[in-house]
Amino acid sequence: MLDEQSKDTLDVLAASTGIFSLAAWLPPTASLFTIVWLGIRIYESETVQDLLGKKSSKEKSRGKVTKTRSKNTDKH
Repeated sequence: MLDEQSKDTLDVLAASTGIFSLAAWLPPTASLFTIVWLGIRIYESETVQDLLGKKSSKEKSRGKVTKTRSKNTDKH
């Protein structure tokens, strides 16, 4: 059988292999999430929403001044 030092060396090699395989799939996964995130941000942009005619009511009322009546009923 193997002595303790050989087992420790093999354990380190096995852990390194696991870390390297994790590192190998991490960049493609991060790239995929980046592409999805940027697609969502572009879709939600004001320009795209204008092109699609899907402006929210909040954005439609931007810049408009609305008058509200005072609820004060005291007459002087």
